[in-house]
Amino acid sequence: TPTPEPTTTPAQTPQVTPTPSTVSFQNDVRPLLNQHCTGCHQSGRQQPNLQDNPYANLMAEETWCASAGRALPTVAPGDPGASPLWRKVSDANMQMDCLREMPPLGTGGLLTTHPLEAQVIHDWIAQGALDN
Repeated sequence: TPTPEPTTTPAQTPQVTPTPSTVSFQNDVRPLLNQHCTGCHQSGRQQPNLQDNPYANLMAEETWCASAGRALPTVAPGDPGASPLWRKVSDANMQMDCLREMPPLGTGGLLTTHPLEAQVIHDWIAQGALDN
């Protein structure tokens, strides 16, 4: 059966339907980062560097979030809603909270342009953001 597309309402995180299988960082998430993120997030350009050792760099990164009044870990394993990475790729309305949506082309984030790919990131975080 086709996976339903995520829906959004104002001031609400988009709802997604979890994938039935385990999401692999190496097989599922890393190719998405390579496709959508490493053009900017690479050595000598934008942090975190997602080209060299992407898992360790992503997990070590912090992102300023206005609502928290401090920097938060970019990925909160097990909690997509508390993960600035998910906020950035999922909802352009959150851009004032955690700087801006990603990718940053006024697209509304990856969820708007590639909803099934954004769901993979959501599910990976929800499953504990493992380096698998």
